[in-house]
Amino acid sequence: MTAPSPPQAPAPDWNAAAETFDRWLPYIQPVGDRLIDLIDVRPGHVMLDVASGTGEPSLSIARRFGGVTVLGVDAAPAMVEKAAQKAAAEGLRHVSYRVMPGERLEFPADRFDRIVCRFGVMLFDDPVAGAREIWRVLKPGGRVAIAVWGPIDQLASVYPLWKLLPDFLPPADRPPEPRMTMLGAPGALDRVLTDAGWTGVTLEPMTVTYRFESPTTFWTLATESGLFKDLLPKFSCHALVAFKARALADIATYRHGDAINLPNLAILATADKPAEP
Repeated sequence: MTAPSPPQAPAPDWNAAAETFDRWLPYIQPVGDRLIDLIDVRPGHVMLDVASGTGEPSLSIARRFGGVTVLGVDAAPAMVEKAAQKAAAEGLRHVSYRVMPGERLEFPADRFDRIVCRFGVMLFDDPVAGAREIWRVLKPGGRVAIAVWGPIDQLASVYPLWKLLPDFLPPADRPPEPRMTMLGAPGALDRVLTDAGWTGVTLEPMTVTYRFESPTTFWTLATESGLFKDLLPKFSCHALVAFKARALADIATYRHGDAINLPNLAILATADKPAEP
């Protein structure tokens, strides 16, 4: 008998998240920078940023490289609007944005020289379908680089608070493990990409350290714009006070020198689509 699948976390409301998403961009910028290095951008390339959010890493690509055309797509109109506003404000004419889900890319096959997707595939309703679409629109001889988060217990910006939830919330109020970690288990990302038809995949772990001045600074960001924002109303007043106290104490253990350093494991995957004979 096949074991039942674990419950899937509901999809975040990315249109609502667009209001505060940029507060996290400085922390994940190193991942986008690494993806850009991996795809080896050249003049004349036509590039696609899948699940581009409020404009990264496509804006960074447009700033750094002339002679390339960059298109970002995202399923959330509010995200796309913010990205387009940024591009217009900076006068970046060779980058544009469209509302489009990653699992249904409205492009012909073999369209793009380079494709990036930072923390998108793991959030799709159907990651295999999304990865298959990315591979379909990549030109033969082209390169793709994506990033996903590792297991939840290797995300110090999430796990110290997550592991406390059973002590303060009844089972009915505790959510399933978040989608952001669904491809973090060993072999999970590789299986998705193989099922999607990718070949020659290279995986690279990357530790991304979030730095905060204090536990309270982290708490504010995590609860005003992150995973825990929608959970707080489920706490009783007494439980919330106790939960915050425990969380701040646990986060304080990550202090190194004058900062709180929270290491998070990302997994990067790069592949070249075989050139046609």
